[in-house]
Amino acid sequence: MFGSVINNVFKSVKLKKRDYDPEMIAADDIHLPLVFKGMPQVIVNPAVKTELQAYKSLGYRFKDRRELNVLEYNSYQIGLMIQAIKIGLDLKIERPKSYFHQEILQHENRTITAFVIDIIKKYEKDVSITLSETMLRKENLFSPLEAGYLLYYLSFYIYDPKYKI
Repeated sequence: MFGSVINNVFKSVKLKKRDYDPEMIAADDIHLPLVFKGMPQVIVNPAVKTELQAYKSLGYRFKDRRELNVLEYNSYQIGLMIQAIKIGLDLKIERPKSYFHQEILQHENRTITAFVIDIIKKYEKDVSITLSETMLRKENLFSPLEAGYLLYYLSFYIYDPKYKI
């Protein structure tokens, strides 16, 4: 008797099958700290463009590979770049060689995309969504190489709300 009641309950619940590719991430499925929730494009765009100019000014394209792996970028900076991906910012970098190290430029777009997915997964795993902007700015968990992959990705990807990264 008890088994038939359970079976009837499960028969009434219809599960929706979702297309899922573990190698891909839908932009809507990226979970960022609350400080980024609803952050308008008019704030994100100039902030990310400022990050791009700072990246260029700091001369990361000339640095040694070891220096590119030092954890200098904070969770707020990287969160802004990921938020830019979510909202579809196009950086339109005309001469990427003047911004990025050869370590970044040597890869094909699909490889950069794979690196971006790994960075997003790392962000979601290591950064608490409840942290304030001040706390996010104190967490240096990311390298210039990771920031470079995100910024470079923003210059070539095609935004579509249904697009999977």
